[in-house]
Amino acid sequence: MRPQSGIIVGIEHAEWTLKLIKHLIGSRRYTESYYFEIELEIKTKIPLKCEVSFEIASENEFVIQQFHDTVHGSKSIGTLEFLKRDDVINKFANDDKLFLRLKAQFSYISKEDQSIHGTTKFIQNNEWSKRLQNHGEKNFKFIVGDEFIEIHKFFLTLESSVFAAMFENNDFKETQTGEMVIKDFKFEIVKAVVDFCYGKDISKILKFAENAVELLMFADKYNMKNLKNITVRN
Repeated sequence: MRPQSGIIVGIEHAEWTLKLIKHLIGSRRYTESYYFEIELEIKTKIPLKCEVSFEIASENEFVIQQFHDTVHGSKSIGTLEFLKRDDVINKFANDDKLFLRLKAQFSYISKEDQSIHGTTKFIQNNEWSKRLQNHGEKNFKFIVGDEFIEIHKFFLTLESSVFAAMFENNDFKETQTGEMVIKDFKFEIVKAVVDFCYGKDISKILKFAENAVELLMFADKYNMKNLKNITVRN
């Protein structure tokens, strides 16, 4: 996979480059041994705190690693042996497709930098999130009044243990129909939740206290820890 690069939206003079490299470390007549290296290189003139998670997943299994660090200048975050060949065989042998997902949360270290340079942003590579969101037919629908929004169950279960448990139980009406009627949250909140599951930036909706509170309530109701953490910090 070719390196992917971009800027950190909302933070001045900050860039990122993501690399996923396959290393061959030995081979035999019928088998080979290899591992994947993954790293996110950050270049910034302003000291930043960052929380980064890398995830390789199928519809049934996933491998995830999370990192917390500070960056000033240039620094690479990641691991040389993110995924070994044995993990590929043991975890994903029955899966046709794998997804790579990156989440990165950046914030200023000092209040002075925060006031001068802007606000915290929740970001993800837009090209990848678009590919993920548009991959295949979505198999679950939220209905809010006269509106609805669709999502892949897979991405919803990654963020919510409540939905993960629901989809494993065929006794639930929602599992049978592939639909859930939402009466206690407005459409904009549910859409923000779906966007969050696909790694999109939801910082704009969090600027309004009422929305932030509703998102926190949704996150608490459906046990979405990542969304809850983002909402509390903002």
